Amino acid sequence: MGRWLLEGGYLPSTIVSSPARRTRQTLELVADGTGLDLDPRIEWQDELYHASAGTLRTLLRRVGPQRALMLLGHNPGLEELLAFLVDDDRMLGGYNKSFPTAAVYVLDLVGGFADAKAGCARIIAHQRPKMLSA
Repeated sequence: MGRWLLEGGYLPSTIVSSPARRTRQTLELVADGTGLDLDPRIEWQDELYHASAGTLRTLLRRVGPQRALMLLGHNPGLEELLAFLVDDDRMLGGYNKSFPTAAVYVLDLVGGFADAKAGCARIIAHQRPKMLSA
């Protein structure tokens, strides 16, 4: 997934992540795939652990004007946030889960993070680890 982010030009300037062991392991794998030191980009946020979609929206609004942000957290909050921001039933693309482990959605938000409202985003790119191995 790290290589996919790098090759697609989707590397974030800031990474806001849950400090959970599993998210730390995911970030280590992403860093390995990019060959870059991502540590300076990471902001650990305890409130991301099991955060609801509402908490995640509040966090987005607080982030401020960022050009490229990666939000690394847990379900069901991330799936609910994605459904709120994108508001498009087609986003599942025939899958049962929109956010399996290590899936990535690259979104374009109209108005930026401070104005995160229902349906304000569109999916630019999407990748899942199983799609890479296919």
